[in-house]
Amino acid sequence: SMATVEGLRWKLSKEHQEAILQAGRNVNALAGNLDLKNCEMLQYGKEVIKAARFSPDAYIQIAFQLAYNRMYGRNPPTYETGSTRSFHRGRTDTIRSASIASDAFVRRCGDSDDVSVEKASLLRSAIDAHKHYTKLAITGQAYDRHFLGLR
Repeated sequence: SMATVEGLRWKLSKEHQEAILQAGRNVNALAGNLDLKNCEMLQYGKEVIKAARFSPDAYIQIAFQLAYNRMYGRNPPTYETGSTRSFHRGRTDTIRSASIASDAFVRRCGDSDDVSVEKASLLRSAIDAHKHYTKLAITGQAYDRHFLGLR
């Protein structure tokens, strides 16, 4: 039989309560100092991505990694949030976008700008790896939250 899960009730000192409020003010100040530029891509949209049988989310996550690598010469430590709402009181887990497969794709794209079967295959592998890890995260099989619980 499974143990009953109970919510945690926190007792915080005034000092800790103020620290939390100050952290919130700091985040709001940083968010207020954010510059954002939208770029509309007109060459193709999700229909082309879906026609290639790619997950639009995974495609964009791999595109983010490629763009970051081209800008900074290294892969970003990226992740996205995956919902575990299918579980009672489910919250989130971490979807690790960076993978060995995405790194292989990004590295191959850095070699040259040619379009090749090899690049397409590496893109497919990167997207499949992302989809697999997404499935693990939303079904409670990823490792981030489990490791967090062991801390």
